[in-house]
Amino acid sequence: METEKIARFTVPTVEQVLTIAGVDAETAAKVVAVLAKEVTPEDASEACAAWVRQCFNRPSWHERALAACDELLGGCGVEALNIDNDPNDHRDGNVRFCPAFSYVNFGDPYVATLMRDHDAEEWMICGWGDACEEYEQENEIGNYAKEEEEDTDEDEDGEEVATE
Repeated sequence: METEKIARFTVPTVEQVLTIAGVDAETAAKVVAVLAKEVTPEDASEACAAWVRQCFNRPSWHERALAACDELLGGCGVEALNIDNDPNDHRDGNVRFCPAFSYVNFGDPYVATLMRDHDAEEWMICGWGDACEEYEQENEIGNYAKEEEEDTDEDEDGEEVATE
């Protein structure tokens, strides 16, 4: 059975942001304004502005946007989703190396959150556990890795022996 691919958005709608638990319409509109670049992340979030002031090198736009949205949504910080055995090199706008995904952490891997798909340079609203499973399945890694069948024969004692 094939499952539907998690939707990606250049900018999610207010209605899509409202699917994140505990978000009201006013907050959803602020998140959309940040992601649509109508409001700078630093103007939307004092915590983001304070973080940026402490940085020697200015964080990328998507890093600042996630930090602002973390405060707006009441998250527990921004996390990177590095996937074990990931063979791909990820870049967001060819600015710098980054993980496959980044997201606002709400503690539960299957609770909807705001995520950044760095390869697609788009936003997602889903659980990070779901995004990880989809990515592993698409790239045949982790629990979805293809197992290579080894050709074996039995010797005269009934023991398996590899064949060439």
